[in-house]
Amino acid sequence: MPFTFVGLQHLASTSGDAAEEEAFFKENAIYNKDVLEGLEELYQQYVLSRDPNKLARIRIENIKAFHAFVILCMRNTLGVMAWKMKHRKIPLTDIFSVSDEALALVILENNAMVWRNKAFGEAETNAKYMQIAKDGSVRKVWSDEGMKRFNNLFQQVKELRSFSLSRTNEMELMKIWSSKKSKNGSGTRDQLAERDGEGGGVNSSRREIIVICEG
Repeated sequence: MPFTFVGLQHLASTSGDAAEEEAFFKENAIYNKDVLEGLEELYQQYVLSRDPNKLARIRIENIKAFHAFVILCMRNTLGVMAWKMKHRKIPLTDIFSVSDEALALVILENNAMVWRNKAFGEAETNAKYMQIAKDGSVRKVWSDEGMKRFNNLFQQVKELRSFSLSRTNEMELMKIWSSKKSKNGSGTRDQLAERDGEGGGVNSSRREIIVICEG
């Protein structure tokens, strides 16, 4: 199950009990208090926004939400060991391409309400940008709307990366990760290896990334 869904499920069921929180963090080492709060802000302020230009702006507007997005979504476009070796030493812009970031954003947007509704026990909904292939099979592919949205997000990310605040926030995240080397935002090696999927990680094809993010 995607890490994003796991966090949403916890937010939906938690009573705020300290022992319960501690147990959740122990079981899900990719999470800490900041990442969990960032996920909540990511959904409330960005994913659920009606402004189509809002989501990509997390990298300059809300470092906590951006942190959660990187840890739970964007990192899945990179192999486990590559992430482990680079994220404390190299700014995100030099690790992930504009395409990687735009793809992670559109995958989040595509699945956001599917995960949220399931976590909160609400009516099921379909992925936003997927449709049945036109070749007679039952496989799902990106819709034209989804591909247009990816192109739109690509242009937004490309522009936002040129902002000085964007670089500042990336450097701040590097400081956070450098101070938390064992878990709390980096996750355990075993968890990340399992999450990166079967058969050698997620970099072999964009299709695999979509499958992984859909759970």
